Amino acid sequence: MTRRFALPPVINVIASDQEPTLVIWRGRREPVRICNRWKLERDWWKGKENTFEREYYKLLANSGTVLVVYRNLSDGAWHLERILD
Repeated sequence: MTRRFALPPVINVIASDQEPTLVIWRGRREPVRICNRWKLERDWWKGKENTFEREYYKLLANSGTVLVVYRNLSDGAWHLERILD
């Protein structure tokens, strides 16, 4: 089952060399490993003020849960987009 957030919540991420190693959300601390990563840049042709860049990660938590998170490259904030059970 997949749970996708309409408004992805801000989460805390501990990273090593810019790559997530621990996700903290709702009081839980989940060590994670990277399964996949990709970068998304939307409307880049419209100029910097009309675009966004995100770096996405599909993560496997020690609990077995798969998380899709992204880091907004304009402000550095991490968000939880999806949980896959």
